[in-house]
This record gives sequence, structure tokens and C-alpha cells, in this order.
Amino acid sequence: MDQPAFSEAQDLLHHQTDRPRTKISAKHKYYCDMMMKARGLATDKSCEKNKTSVHSVSPTTRGLCEGPAVTCMKMSEFYNCHLIIFKVIQCTLHLVAVPPHCYYKSVIFQRDVRIVCAGKHPVHLDE
Repeated sequence: MDQPAFSEAQDLLHHQTDRPRTKISAKHKYYCDMMMKARGLATDKSCEKNKTSVHSVSPTTRGLCEGPAVTCMKMSEFYNCHLIIFKVIQCTLHLVAVPPHCYYKSVIFQRDVRIVCAGKHPVHLDE
């Protein structure tokens, strides 16, 4: 299996984690609005409908891809997956929101998240 490209790790960092951290608290009413804009998922032309972000992980977090793993699929290729409990935030687009006014509702919870690994490098969070 090929090692992940640097861009895959950067995609994980940029789109699926809150790194760098959004400048307001995750409990703030406009948190998802700001986070989605900062990551280019809410623009003048389009609004991503749903996004789950993990708060306590980055591609450089040590130990995510160590220990027992289960086989999983990513884009029809087999990888190692690891189940880890994380604090996550689900951002869901309000029904009345239209670009460029992308407004989101946020829900914070903890759940098992599958981390897709290539070697010892996390490359994808399985939503």
C-alpha cells in the first residue's frame, strides 16, 4: 500500500478537524458559520450541507494509528481503521440558508470515529 500523500494529511487537518482552532468557542452560536467559511466550505457561491469536525485530533497526533486495527475501505482501497472516541461537532445548514448567507446549526457530542490510516499516518476521518 502506498504511503499517503502530504496533501491527504493536509486535507484531514483542514477539512475534518478544527485546526487551527476557530477563534470563538464551539458553544458559540456562530461557531459553525465561522468554521465553515474559514475552511472554504461556505462561500459566496455554495454552502456545504453537513460537516462533522473532530476537535481533539490533528494529523500529527501521535498514537492514532497504533494498536489493533480493523480493515476498512476508502475509495475502493483497503486501509487500516482505528476506532477512537472524540468530541465532534456536527454543522448542519439551516433550511433557509442560501449562498452567500450560509447559516449553520451546531451539535456537540462524543462518539466513536473511525480514523483511516496508511501506515502510521491518519489520512481520513470516516464520517
